[in-house]
Amino acid sequence: LSSVPLELRGWEWRYLANRAGAESRVLSLPALPLTVACRGGVVLVGDLSGHVYAIHGVSGAPELVAQRGVPARDLALSPDGTQFVVAETSESTMLIQSTKTGEVVRILAADLGPPTSVAWSDDGRWLAYATFHGRAAVLDLQTGSEVQRVGPAISEMPDPADVRFRDGMVRFFPACDGFIVAERLDHRAT
Repeated sequence: LSSVPLELRGWEWRYLANRAGAESRVLSLPALPLTVACRGGVVLVGDLSGHVYAIHGVSGAPELVAQRGVPARDLALSPDGTQFVVAETSESTMLIQSTKTGEVVRILAADLGPPTSVAWSDDGRWLAYATFHGRAAVLDLQTGSEVQRVGPAISEMPDPADVRFRDGMVRFFPACDGFIVAERLDHRAT
C-alpha cells in the first residue's frame, strides 16, 4: 500500500489501509457475549448462560472462571485486574472472585436485592451495585459495610408487570468522587 503513488490513493486505498491495521487480534468466544469489562490487562466476557471468561493480555485465550445458572448482566474488575464481581439476579450476594482461578475470595451482602449492575472504583476502595428500580448502594471494601444508598424506598417503588426491564445501572466517576445511577425505562439519573 505504501508504494502506491499519492495521486492514485482514492477511497479504495484508504479502505484497505484502514483494514490493514484495524484488528490486532480476533478471538472466537465460546458463547455470545452479554457484557464485557476490561481493566489491568484483563478482559472479562459474560454471557447469557452465566459463564464468565477471562482473557489475560493480548495473547491469552478465553478461560472459564465462573459459571452461574442465570445471565451475567454486568461485570466489574478490580483496578489491578486480579478480582471481579458479577451482577446476576438470582442471589442477594456478590462474590468477589479471582480472575486467574475463579476462586471465591470474598462474599458481600447485597441488602437492596439481587444486583443488575456493578462497578468497582478506580482507587479500589468502593464497590457499587444497583438493583431493579434504580436503587443502588456503595460498599466500603475494607470493612464490607454499606456507606451510601440511593433510590426509592420499597414502599415508593412501582410494581410493573415485568420488573426485569427496570434494571438499575451504576458507574463511578473517574476521580472516585461520585457515582451515577440510572434505571432502564426512566429518563432520570441520580
